[in-house]
Amino acid sequence: MLIVMGIAKVNFVLKYLAKKDENPKMLNIGIMIILICKYCK
Repeated sequence: MLIVMGIAKVNFVLKYLAKKDENPKMLNIGIMIILICKYCK
């Protein structure tokens, strides 16, 4: 369940960022940072 919640949270953040800055590279970097932070904990 935690993984599903994490994915949902990431999707929500990405949609928010997409509205502010439509830059795929920045979104991909954001995904990588979020995933790294998730796995480090």
